[in-house]
Amino acid sequence: MSIGVAHGDIKPENFLIEESETGGFNCRMIDFGSCAIRGQKRLPTKSPPWNAPELDDALEFTSDDLILSDIYSFGLLCVQIILPLDELANANAFLIRRPGQTDDQWRHFLSVMVGKKRKDSGDTLASEILNIIEKSDIPTNQKLLLRKIVNETIKSRSDYRTFPWSEMRPHIEEFLSEKYLGVISSRVSGANIPLQLQYGPTYCGSTTAISS
Repeated sequence: MSIGVAHGDIKPENFLIEESETGGFNCRMIDFGSCAIRGQKRLPTKSPPWNAPELDDALEFTSDDLILSDIYSFGLLCVQIILPLDELANANAFLIRRPGQTDDQWRHFLSVMVGKKRKDSGDTLASEILNIIEKSDIPTNQKLLLRKIVNETIKSRSDYRTFPWSEMRPHIEEFLSEKYLGVISSRVSGANIPLQLQYGPTYCGSTTAISS
């Protein structure tokens, strides 16, 4: 793990966006009340539909378990950031409750999402998202990156998940200040290591450990 901490509750509400002095945008992760430090065990926080499937029935998680759960949630977050919201909504894959959506409609949507995430359903959700990506009008480089993220993070089996750092790093660095480029240079020694990041206008990031 990077700094030895799993966040445990990755979702849009736990990111703050601020305008930088140069006119860009920085995105910071907040609310570490559900985190686990290396070696700890804790009750998992459940924030549907952002949770990994194993959280639905889990009673206790280790920090390593939460890291794998973070990877899944991070993949879902990237999908919501990069794909146009109307395309997600048309495919019934928009994970944020919309104005006018009734309680019954939202509960039904969450129930459907749980079914798509289950291990016995294979990787149904990932397959549907990949189909949305293929039909999307987003730039080719973003389409290739997002396909890689989905294929490696949104897995129903936690032991199949990985973090595609080597593919994400060039896109992230494009928006980094010299200060954070220095962080990368000093801390990254492998292809799949997460670290302390400050992202630009396209991707969200944070201070968190999401892989090992």
